[in-house]
Amino acid sequence: MFAVITDGSHQYRVSPGDELTIDYRKGSEPGQTIEFDRVLLANGGGSSAIGQPVIDGPTVTAEVVETEVKGPKLEIQKIRRRKNSRRHTGPRQKYTSIKVTDISVPGPEIIETPEEEPEATPEPVSQPLKKKRLKKKRLKKKRLKKKRLKKKRLKKKQLKKKQRRRSFGRRRG
Repeated sequence: MFAVITDGSHQYRVSPGDELTIDYRKGSEPGQTIEFDRVLLANGGGSSAIGQPVIDGPTVTAEVVETEVKGPKLEIQKIRRRKNSRRHTGPRQKYTSIKVTDISVPGPEIIETPEEEPEATPEPVSQPLKKKRLKKKRLKKKRLKKKRLKKKRLKKKQLKKKQRRRSFGRRRG
């Protein structure tokens, strides 16, 4: 079973037991429960519910693990050229770490069923056909290359003849 929830301007795909970091919640304490009522999608077993944009009724409950978790440092560097002046600063965003405990969907129970994998059936492999096709493609490529080279040579010869004609036919003066 999983659900897609929104918190602030972020969307998260969560399932029971997942740990994730959300935007900092001021005043939250470890062990406190948080409810997310903006559920965009709920899926479990064979049935799913998709909201437009939000589903009415289902909630996701989570428990606060840590209140202040610092994110990665955003590096800001300011350099003035030819002045030997550099500043290196950077803030670290605060986050709240939570653990999803339950996804409750009202209405018919969504029971999670293990997905059965279909039995693998061996398919006949036609390798000789592939080899023939590859050989044909290679031969075609070689022929094209030879034709292109011949055309290039002819073009060069023709250009030289034209240049000779032009240079002899003109008078300067």
